[in-house]
Amino acid sequence: MVAEVKQLATQTHTATEEVRSIVQTVENETTETAAAIQQVSAEMSKVDETATAISAATEQQTVATQEISRNVQEAARGTDSVTSGINEVSTATDETKAASEQVLEVAGKLSGQAEAMNGRIRAVLDDIKAA
Repeated sequence: MVAEVKQLATQTHTATEEVRSIVQTVENETTETAAAIQQVSAEMSKVDETATAISAATEQQTVATQEISRNVQEAARGTDSVTSGINEVSTATDETKAASEQVLEVAGKLSGQAEAMNGRIRAVLDDIKAA
């Protein structure tokens, strides 16, 4: 019986050592797992920071694009205004040309009438001199 007790004590000791070894292995793996979780958490924080930076840059780009769009629209309105001004100048030029042509025509008629009048006056003067 003593041998049996001794054998049981040895088996108990061996089993205890195995359990202690298993517990130590579990503790080591738990520590490694916790470290890995911390690394993953740190990487996720970096990803979050990067996503936030990308979001901010996208927002800035959107604002810049809207500003460019407004400037293009304003330039288009300015171009329309200039085109309208050019059309008005062109119309005024056409009107001035037409008025100039009328003045030239009237001046030509007046010149012709003046020559005719001059001829009549000479004829009257010649009649007066002859009488």
